[in-house]
Amino acid sequence: PRSCWGLSRRQRRRGATTIMLVRLLPLVWWFGAASALHLAALHRRVAVGADSSLQLKVVYDADRLSPLPCVLFFSGADCSHESYMWLAERLARAGCAVALSSCVVPFGPKTCLLSTPFDLGALGSLEAYKRGPSRAGIAAILDELRALAAASDGPLAGRLDLGRLAVGGHSSGGRTALDLASFDEPFGVAAVFSYGASLVNSGMGAFAERGSVLPCDAARPPPLLLLGGSEDGVSAGLSESGDATETLRRTMAEGVAPGSGRAELCILRGANHMAFCEPVDPTCSAVDSDRPLGADGAAVRSALGALIVDFLGAAGVAGSRLAPEERTAALAPPLIFAADAVRVPEDARCVGAEVAAAGAATAAQPAGQAAAAADDEVAWEALRGALDGWMDRLRSELRLAPSSFAEESAEWAAGGLRGSLDGFASPAVEWGVRYANEAAESGGGGGGAALGSAGAKSVGVNLWLTSRLPVPHMTLYVGVRAGRATLMADHLPRFDLGERPEHVAAFYGGEQASRWSAAQRVKGLTPFRSSDPSVRALQGPNALALHGAAADPHAVSALVAELHRHAGTWLGWVRTTPLLDDGAEAEAVRARDWSLRAALRDHERAAGERFMGPDVAATLSASMAGPELRAEDGARAEPLAWRPAAAADGVAKAAEEDLRRFGETAQRVVAGVPAAGGAEPGEHRSLSVEVTVHRDFGSFMAAKPGLEVLGDAGKPEVLVRAHAFAEPDWRSFDRPLANTPEGVYTYVHELAAAAGTESGPLAGPTICLKLKRREAVAAALGGTALDDLAAREGDAPDLEAARRVNQLACGWQPPPSLCAARSTGEPLRLELTGDRELLDAPDGPLGNKGGLYIESRVRVAPAEGNPSVLRVTSPTITTPLVGVPEQFRAGHYMKVLSPWAGYAEAIE
Repeated sequence: PRSCWGLSRRQRRRGATTIMLVRLLPLVWWFGAASALHLAALHRRVAVGADSSLQLKVVYDADRLSPLPCVLFFSGADCSHESYMWLAERLARAGCAVALSSCVVPFGPKTCLLSTPFDLGALGSLEAYKRGPSRAGIAAILDELRALAAASDGPLAGRLDLGRLAVGGHSSGGRTALDLASFDEPFGVAAVFSYGASLVNSGMGAFAERGSVLPCDAARPPPLLLLGGSEDGVSAGLSESGDATETLRRTMAEGVAPGSGRAELCILRGANHMAFCEPVDPTCSAVDSDRPLGADGAAVRSALGALIVDFLGAAGVAGSRLAPEERTAALAPPLIFAADAVRVPEDARCVGAEVAAAGAATAAQPAGQAAAAADDEVAWEALRGALDGWMDRLRSELRLAPSSFAEESAEWAAGGLRGSLDGFASPAVEWGVRYANEAAESGGGGGGAALGSAGAKSVGVNLWLTSRLPVPHMTLYVGVRAGRATLMADHLPRFDLGERPEHVAAFYGGEQASRWSAAQRVKGLTPFRSSDPSVRALQGPNALALHGAAADPHAVSALVAELHRHAGTWLGWVRTTPLLDDGAEAEAVRARDWSLRAALRDHERAAGERFMGPDVAATLSASMAGPELRAEDGARAEPLAWRPAAAADGVAKAAEEDLRRFGETAQRVVAGVPAAGGAEPGEHRSLSVEVTVHRDFGSFMAAKPGLEVLGDAGKPEVLVRAHAFAEPDWRSFDRPLANTPEGVYTYVHELAAAAGTESGPLAGPTICLKLKRREAVAAALGGTALDDLAAREGDAPDLEAARRVNQLACGWQPPPSLCAARSTGEPLRLELTGDRELLDAPDGPLGNKGGLYIESRVRVAPAEGNPSVLRVTSPTITTPLVGVPEQFRAGHYMKVLSPWAGYAEAIE
């Protein structure tokens, strides 16, 4: 006999403080025949290792006596597990016990609410990631469930069947579930489902580039149900096109299809990222990047519940599948946006053939779909008409004539796509292309790339000017797909912006920058960016990438207006900009253009290979990059928006070797490992240092200090890869530094201090260094894990590191050819004041506080009454030992005094 609270008398006498079983009032669900659901929940605190714990809630039907299959569900980041009670109730009604959980997890300087603790160290390598950042938490939950089932007494004693185990998740929790279906796992999972998650990588970990897809390589993967919504703004942010369904389709095509597992995909029309939650927590960060819900939320969750229950029944986890009429009723055809399957028999699919066919049939298209298709067509005609209108005008004004260089790609079809490409040329335009493509009707299985793309269309123009006309090249692209209208437009720079401030002022500053910033804030439009870092490096400061709902006439009109402004501005520049003399300057522009074209070709080829295969992609990408571009013609261009003045303003080329030696010695000074026995600074019996001297700030900022253990555990040999750059005098120009949705970050130069002030910028060049922290080198030499060392010694910045390197610079002996004389007498001593030694994390609009690092200056002034003492401010960023991705860990980014001439003048 039990009380209404579910505890027996014996349990109450024992004072069972670890169990709280809540018996709710009976809920009646009309589900075919009426059946009463007596919902109960058991709450536990579960330890995970020595330092972490989670709160576990097991939801079940208290009146079911047979062993209950178990479902582990992982919440999205910052989403309470209570937001998924609707699903827990639905699964309990189907006879499952559902384990919900939550815990607070540190993420660098912040915290996050997740279902299990998350090991950030697992993001450092693919091997570690495949073992699972959440493995410890999953194991702890399963151990707790086994203990509850094996107990001699208790509400779940003998009632949990962990041999029938399913795992599901939403958003980041969905990615955790997907990984269990993708890689070999030790938990015996029988089925996996996810919503709003994919195998497209966000770039958070060092093991894979942003935008890449990890293939499923599990030897015996469990069945997978991949769920999503056509209006998922979070997923759209991970796609290059802004299409909310792209990441799901790529997961099927590039992740699941090459493996051996079976999977089914269903995308619901109008569902957004947070449709899976009820209620939605408005403080969840995903809410800000999500799109509006375009369907009835209750209907969406009803369909999702039916899909999941039917899938678990087909996988043998739940007791039985839904009746066909029930499944069809829940999955009304207007809700089915797209469906596909890989290696799943027709009769085992959750979305039955009759539902999928009804949803896709053109002849019997529901009113909602017909309206959506009509909206897409209206948006397409507006955007295509605007672009082709400009193309007609440019043909006339620039005398564009057909060119044969693109004949091989004039008409093509591959991978569910078909398209055309036309080439042009004129006296002012060295070459140009107009390209167009559209998706064929989506077909059945295999996870094809064109799934759900029927009706998707796009058209674009690239116009490449002659080397004597120093106006930016123009690119335009418009497209409509899956209810979204997109515009991408750019004015590609012809010069290194750091070297040509007048180019910035003429084409990117002032009104142009203001207009770009305003375009990012247009209501109904969402900015996005390319997932390819090589493309971002080549783009102009005011590159546009915007999309909005095709059904929103204001959004479409705003895109058309931006297209007109972009093309009209460019044509005005072409009309009025003076030509260059056909000499060295034009030749430099020509060489730069070859590099840009090579980068464009490589990007188009890599993007096309996913959809159309390597042969067609190679042909098309060659045509897209203009005529006669050979593989040996130029390499990728350096990042345009990060180049300062040439090395002439810094250290002469002859000084590079000495700068390399200085960097090697500085790394040893920081690490506390001197060279052995008079050996060269770069060598030591257990430590080697390699320093890359960069000629431009772009490549220096892109580099990260690295550390590699070469020897065995008993006798480690450690290689540190450091980076150095001789910073020029930045005061000679202004330039755009970075674009963000909030506006344009502009470089703020520091003028020389006025007379009478305490300090001013250093007159000579500054040395920029990227080094590894002492702790990282010590841990590697001692065979100790960095996490263990940090736990033992802490993670505080080394406040003496900058002082030691600056002191080294003061005593450095340059080659005689570099410096005719230096002050003699008492050695210089340093007094560091206001040193910007910061414990940093890789976040913020510029990433890793790059803006602070770039705009900070070494400042120097003599101590009052003692010219042999310098008061120095040496900007330094120190990155943490733990809690950030591997490439950011345990580094020093320093700006220090130059080891060459200039200090006597500075003091005087």
